[in-house]
Amino acid sequence: MIVPLWMGTEAQVGKAYPSVQGTISQDDTWSSGRHAIGDIIIPDGVTLTIKSVVQFDENCGITVEIGGRLVLDGCRLTHYLQNKLWKGVRLEGDPLKEQLWQFQGNVDLKNEAIIEHSICAINIPFYYGGGIIQANNSTFRNNINSVYYREYIYVMNGKIIDNKSFFNKCTFTIDQNNIFEYSNLTPGNHVNLYGVTGVTFKGCTFDCLYGFNINGIEASESGFKVREFCNDIYAPIFVDCPCENKIPSSFNNLNYGILSNNSNSLGIVIDQNIFGYNNVRSIVMNTSNKYIITRNDVGFKTFGLTSDYSTGYRVEENTFDGGSSINSAGLLIRNSNNNNNEIYNNNFYNINGNGAIWLIDNNGQNLIGLQIICNKFQGNIFDIFISNNSTIRTYQGDIFEGADNVFINTNQESFIDFSSQNKVYFHSDGINYYPKPPTPPTFPSYPFSDKVTPNSCSSSFCFDGTGHDTIIIRNIGYYSELENEYNNLLNELDKNGYGYVLDNLESGEFSQEIILEAYTFISKISRISELMRKVSDGTISSIIQDSIVDLNLLKMWYEILHTQIAKYSLVEAHLLTKDYEMADAVLFQMNDLFEFNEKEISEYNNYKRYYFLKKQIKLSGKNWQEMNEEEILLLHSIADANTGRSSSIARGILCFFFNICVEIDFDMENIEEPVLSPKLTNYNKELISCKSVNFDDAIKIEVYNMMGSLVLVENEKRKFDSINLTSGIYIIRIYTKNSQVSSYKFFKN
Repeated sequence: MIVPLWMGTEAQVGKAYPSVQGTISQDDTWSSGRHAIGDIIIPDGVTLTIKSVVQFDENCGITVEIGGRLVLDGCRLTHYLQNKLWKGVRLEGDPLKEQLWQFQGNVDLKNEAIIEHSICAINIPFYYGGGIIQANNSTFRNNINSVYYREYIYVMNGKIIDNKSFFNKCTFTIDQNNIFEYSNLTPGNHVNLYGVTGVTFKGCTFDCLYGFNINGIEASESGFKVREFCNDIYAPIFVDCPCENKIPSSFNNLNYGILSNNSNSLGIVIDQNIFGYNNVRSIVMNTSNKYIITRNDVGFKTFGLTSDYSTGYRVEENTFDGGSSINSAGLLIRNSNNNNNEIYNNNFYNINGNGAIWLIDNNGQNLIGLQIICNKFQGNIFDIFISNNSTIRTYQGDIFEGADNVFINTNQESFIDFSSQNKVYFHSDGINYYPKPPTPPTFPSYPFSDKVTPNSCSSSFCFDGTGHDTIIIRNIGYYSELENEYNNLLNELDKNGYGYVLDNLESGEFSQEIILEAYTFISKISRISELMRKVSDGTISSIIQDSIVDLNLLKMWYEILHTQIAKYSLVEAHLLTKDYEMADAVLFQMNDLFEFNEKEISEYNNYKRYYFLKKQIKLSGKNWQEMNEEEILLLHSIADANTGRSSSIARGILCFFFNICVEIDFDMENIEEPVLSPKLTNYNKELISCKSVNFDDAIKIEVYNMMGSLVLVENEKRKFDSINLTSGIYIIRIYTKNSQVSSYKFFKN
């Protein structure tokens, strides 16, 4: 039993409760209130159950050591002093051991438990990863951070085992009772995930009711699952059937609902959730391959889903509704490059911006690239917007099965295409299958392309084996057979002269019979290519999404796939198992395997810089947050080198760990190019005047050094005094009246 040092009688927030501090020596239950005047420590083998109110002094908290257990049963953990936060719960674990209760610290929450007014409600610190949080029907309220996971990926015999932590029907919120403004504090994200996989959120609510610029979930190098909580008693008969009595997870009034950076070989599932119209961006996937985003209702202010430098994704049966938003896009896809991907069976409604689907910097060609199949577009200004630097798969659909997107009440054009790419859009006959206008110049109506076999557009969910099975799981041998058949048909395409026919359809020199033969042949190749995508993506996705990820099998698939992204993924899979020699070998072999163009060789060289920095950090036993100034400057250099995948990874690290979020800006009125946020290089001696940035709505300016430390705060709009800043690189953050935050670099000589 813990021994109170003295009885508290002065309560600044609530009642006077017995005062406690120190180490719990044996199992105990607190059924009445307590006032913590010092840290509470729960050691190995001891369980503390709290069923009452516990108020904490500033700088006090609870530490759950390895093997200890904290049970929060209908209780409320809160602050004691008005306008002062308490530390929260520190949860310790052993990152080298399995997640069994005796090897890790444990926190259980249930029966409407509440943690509020803390710096971090539950914090798993660096080098103590592995702690287990299992939360049901609980609330995290008015905390700077609600949950912060740090690195724990447990690999045993070449297999990654999912984290056992979960959150069911929990609420993460900031409401009008927060004390941040009084305390001159800014809240962070509700949930931060770094270097973990398998943490699950079901039926949870994420919101911010008080105008702060925060994210619901922000993840770096992590896999996670966000889905509905199902109250059905019996499991569905078929695969992935919808739940009859479900509670979806929801995200409202947030900057980003979900932001993921650099997940790579760690699975992400976002399924059957609701994202409100008042999120600036609802879902952002940066360098996050093989993610699954399905059956969500997605509202938004600017972008519903942003997918940047990601591939192998499954985006299916979502509804993107722009509501009353202007200058918006439902789905922004940037830099999926020359990889086969598909946007299938989604709804896009009332989107008044640069397209329901906006494509930037994608690199498709004849039988490789993005396909847009069986989607419904209704009431949008533009349905599909292709920027001048972006191409997609030349053949959308094929003669055996049309692309069959549905276009209803399009305000201007279904396709607005600024690329110079010729495309063939196959679709079945029917008024709503014709893009508006029916024969736009970007999609000429070639013979037979507008009267092909209808696409059933059937769901791949809740199937009995006879429907549109998008995910096809096969072995490597089957894929190799398909690849051989594909290569043989490609050779025959040129031998038979069909390639020449297809390249010169507008010449008028070929009969309709010859054109039909060429279409039929290219469609056979296209269907094999699509089947190869379904087999490889489906199998790899099933490996990644499994609760036990077989890394050896994953590496085998990356070895047989002849794409650049597969080899980069193979390098990163070797990093997960700390097989640095193999990672080095794969990386150096890439220069011989591929004939890089100018853009690709720039990316390859920049990725090598990132890889060797990451390897150096890992071998030194440090983490990204512990980098020295030289390493941070190198990471900045990688981030600034180009707009490629490695730069995106570096920007994600800087944003997650140092809050230096210099992002790609998308000017909705400039339909040609995205631009990097400008670097502030012009200043007049000690008074810096940021003339390239709009300060009309600015209410505060913060300046950070490269270590992420705040060095200057200024409330004037047009300038700030840098006389006390040493020479070097700095980040300026500008806060505006509408709760937006912009970040820029500047240099002082």
